[in-house]
Amino acid sequence: MIVGSRGSKLALWQAHLVCDGLLMDHNAVRVIHTAGDKDTLSALHSFGTVGVFTKALDDALLNGEIDLAVHSLKDYPTQPPENLVIIAYLRRDDPRDVFIPGSQEDGNVLTGSPRRALQWKQRYPEATISELRGNMDTRLKKCIDSAGGILSKAGLERIDLLPKDAEVLDWMVSAPGQGCIAVVMRKDHPQHQIIRKKLNHGQTETCVSIERSSMRAIEAGCSVPLGIEVKRDDLTYSVRGIRFVEGQEKAFQFQSLMDGKKDDKKVVKAIVQALAPSGKRKNAKLLYGREPSCFVNDFLESNGVDVDFVRTLSAEGIVSDSPINVDGKSLIITSQHALGPAMDQMIGSPKEILCLDGPTKSILEREYTQLPFSYYADSESIAKALDPIESYIFFAGEHRMPFIEQYASQNTIDLTVITAYQTVLREPVVDPSINYDGVVALSPRSIKSLLKNNAHLLKKNPNIPMYCLGSETAMAGWKHGFRTIYFPNDGPKIQSLLDILISTI
Repeated sequence: MIVGSRGSKLALWQAHLVCDGLLMDHNAVRVIHTAGDKDTLSALHSFGTVGVFTKALDDALLNGEIDLAVHSLKDYPTQPPENLVIIAYLRRDDPRDVFIPGSQEDGNVLTGSPRRALQWKQRYPEATISELRGNMDTRLKKCIDSAGGILSKAGLERIDLLPKDAEVLDWMVSAPGQGCIAVVMRKDHPQHQIIRKKLNHGQTETCVSIERSSMRAIEAGCSVPLGIEVKRDDLTYSVRGIRFVEGQEKAFQFQSLMDGKKDDKKVVKAIVQALAPSGKRKNAKLLYGREPSCFVNDFLESNGVDVDFVRTLSAEGIVSDSPINVDGKSLIITSQHALGPAMDQMIGSPKEILCLDGPTKSILEREYTQLPFSYYADSESIAKALDPIESYIFFAGEHRMPFIEQYASQNTIDLTVITAYQTVLREPVVDPSINYDGVVALSPRSIKSLLKNNAHLLKKNPNIPMYCLGSETAMAGWKHGFRTIYFPNDGPKIQSLLDILISTI
């Protein structure tokens, strides 16, 4: 049997991996040059077609020159040519992107991917982006010789080129199929079932097939700025997605937890609806666990969603009789409810305030402009930003997630915790005759309060979607029985949550 491959070092490594899985000699590999290999200067999107790196290999398969072709799945079109089929998906490697620091300081970041470029610009608006082409060795050298660039972690690791100072971009949503090697054969090849049995990894096939089916439904090729990641265990689908639309300032983006037993087609449908909504739904009914908000109500009503607000929690500030000296120390404030008590009892000037993006950040910007602060997407991100040589004071609620305290303890970081407020469950009663299309809960305690007297919400509709602001509350919702949960991918922002809601409810 003859194995077709592109001629780069990375492509040959992948082809040799397939040979090893089939107990074949590496001499079975035949190099096929593609259009993308012959033109290494033009931007990929300028080719104006899909299959830049794959068509020549497809032709060789159809002509009988080779028996199977090995591809990086993210480069392969979602619709193979007639008479060809992806017969095997190898176990997926780490699909994340990495930033390669460079030697220059001009802020010019290199990447050949519109998806990577637009996500980078979204996070760092002042950055400039330049095109990056060539094989992996060439691209890596260009990144190091510039201000830096973005590459695939899996690709670098496969050929032992990942620099020690590479920064893994956990926040960046990867391309559909990224990190997976695919094997393509003719449908009528007599060996294809044997090849599949030896090479295919079922869990990987499930996840990347959902990603690529969603991409096909959205009609996006590999050069279109779209990111979709699907992970699955026995109980849960964990999904992230982002889609940029030309001429629109905001991207469609979301994260979600879904029932692991859900039909794949329903997962695809949910992804497509979130990233390419068909239009507002009329007469949707939403239960929102918070005190009434004119802004939220007006926005939802203007998009065809009728909302019932129920107050699930009340917060009571706790102010110590003894002032707290914060001179030279950094403060951690993860809730707007802790902000007032913290300001009332501190003396001196903090070095910095570490807070969550969202209401706390907005209040600091509006009312405490003299205080330096930085903001983060979630408590885990704050924990990872703590410096072992600094001292911190954490103004927190009586009930809180453990990430920050656990991380400080494990890394011997000086952390003083001040209980600044406590929350009281209001435990509202909701009319059981109303059929809701979705539920919003903004904290784990809010979920507990909401369901205390309203178990009928999940009994009447076990698949009712829950909407929240972050992964911590999403996991709490899962533990309480919600099996479709949506939350923002760009941090705990109310507007992002509302955008997801009107796309998916």
